[in-house]
Amino acid sequence: MTTGIPRSTRSCGDCDECCSVIAISELSKPYHMRCEHQTGLGCAIYGNHPSECKDYACAWLTGSLPEEMRPDKVGILIDGEGGDEWAVVQECRPSALKSQVGHDLISWVSNLAPILRGGVRIEPYGSHTGVSDAGDRLPGLFKEIAPKVYLYIGADKDGNAPTREGQRMRRVRPGRNDPCPCGSGKKYKHCCLRD
Repeated sequence: MTTGIPRSTRSCGDCDECCSVIAISELSKPYHMRCEHQTGLGCAIYGNHPSECKDYACAWLTGSLPEEMRPDKVGILIDGEGGDEWAVVQECRPSALKSQVGHDLISWVSNLAPILRGGVRIEPYGSHTGVSDAGDRLPGLFKEIAPKVYLYIGADKDGNAPTREGQRMRRVRPGRNDPCPCGSGKKYKHCCLRD
């Protein structure tokens, strides 16, 4: 998560919420399922664990949140996707977002929305049930509840979680040097920005 705060010297300690919440494609581990390599005393494959695990750092670990907001204490995991692209709020336990701490965290992270290119995604507990492909991080539909703040509202009326292609397009203007959203493979400034 990019907040301008230098990386902290914190360590995960007893917290292993990310091991239960996020999907790890290298292990075929779906969202909201405890990793089979978690022993209760740490990771059984630590040192040989996937790069997705090695590179992961939640907002608490980076020092962006105070000590009392550690994910295993509050039941909420906040991380960044793509640097300044998205802040993602994932509920680790049912009803954690409804608590006072949940409201405080949502308020804090929503204040970051204007400086993020994509915005803030709020993903309630169980919203990714059965999803194991970490590469397709947006299965389902999102509803904009505030400017650049999106709440996961589930699957479509037929019970299907559509792919990115099936979702309503969120209006996030690409940067000049980003790939053009039309799919041409050219930079935006050399393609659709000219139109």
